[in-house]
Amino acid sequence: MRVTRLAVHNVKRIKDVEIVPDGSLVIIGGKNGQGKSTGLDSIVYAIGGERNIPTVPIRNGKSKAFIVLETEELVIKRTFTRAGSYLKVVDRNGVEVPSPQTALDKLYSAYTFDPLAFTRMKSKEQVKVLAELVGVDLEESEARRTDAFNDRRDLNRDIKKLEATLVDFPHYLEVPDEPIDLDALHAEQRRREINNAENRKREDELKRTQESFEQANTEIAQLEQLLEQKKAHRDKLKERGSLLWAQVQEQKDEDVDELTERIVEAADVNRRIESNEKRAKLETECGALMLQADELTAQLKTIDEERALAISKANMPVAGLAFDEESVLFGGVPFDQCSSAEQLRVSVAMGIALNPELRVMLIHDGSLLDEDSQRMIEEMAKAADFQIWIEKVGNVGHFILVDGQLADLEGIENVEEAESEVME
Repeated sequence: MRVTRLAVHNVKRIKDVEIVPDGSLVIIGGKNGQGKSTGLDSIVYAIGGERNIPTVPIRNGKSKAFIVLETEELVIKRTFTRAGSYLKVVDRNGVEVPSPQTALDKLYSAYTFDPLAFTRMKSKEQVKVLAELVGVDLEESEARRTDAFNDRRDLNRDIKKLEATLVDFPHYLEVPDEPIDLDALHAEQRRREINNAENRKREDELKRTQESFEQANTEIAQLEQLLEQKKAHRDKLKERGSLLWAQVQEQKDEDVDELTERIVEAADVNRRIESNEKRAKLETECGALMLQADELTAQLKTIDEERALAISKANMPVAGLAFDEESVLFGGVPFDQCSSAEQLRVSVAMGIALNPELRVMLIHDGSLLDEDSQRMIEEMAKAADFQIWIEKVGNVGHFILVDGQLADLEGIENVEEAESEVME
């Protein structure tokens, strides 16, 4: 469906204009302030509805205005008064279309009124639009990728913590598997200390006994009257001394220092065993986390490969167009680095690929197009059965506006004369 007739009366700068387009390219020319922008805007007002209509759409000094836009299937009339606007849509049989704005909203695409909007988007917005156009669901894969990436990041953080902890637990070689019983060694040490203390007591007692024996002999010599008593006492002492002598001769001190060294060594061995056990546990945990991290890395690779495959299989609107999660590429070059002609070609192709029922696009800044770009757009429009309306500054184009009206160039040598005639 294309525009077959556009009639504009008292809208903004336009007085009265009727355009019957012929061909795929419709160029409206004119100097600045003559109403050419309003010509394209009138199509937007007629189809796009209230959200696109300016606060004051009526030409200065007038009280009423209207736009009539005809297609092969519909006649759209939007009337403006000081009280507001009114829309009426009928089909070619004269039957009025119910809910006219809802019906019109279904006819055009996001790029009908501004096909170059794609060139002004940020890279990620362009990726989103293109992905939606070719049917690639980036949000689902990006969500999966983000989850896997965050999980792997958390695991790697835990791995680093465990690896940092491993430094505190060095691994020792040639240590037994089981800890040494320190309590038993301490008990043996105490027993030996008690035994040695008993030995000292016996030695002290022997010494005292010997001294007493000597003293007794002295007392016998000095105290005859107590001889018998002292002899008896001496005999007892002698007997006890003999017993103690025998015990002392047989007794043997045990090496406490050696046991102390063994206890120190055993404590060190046990410390090393504990370090080995903790290290082994940490290494097991670290290994398990590393395996999970590897699995997530594999997931990320699979997600990226699946997305790349989906993108590679997508039916792009223009040969050489591609995208990744960050940017749109054309011919392998980032879109924002492409030439203006390449960007224009892609943007127009995007609008065509959306395949709206109303096969019309509007380009307001057409003066930026050189001959090659204009020719390219025309060829694209013809190939896709589209109609592209272009506004250009200057006395060029299929329809030239002067002071809000079409200049009648028939029989006039140049546009300047036409302007003078219209002004008069």
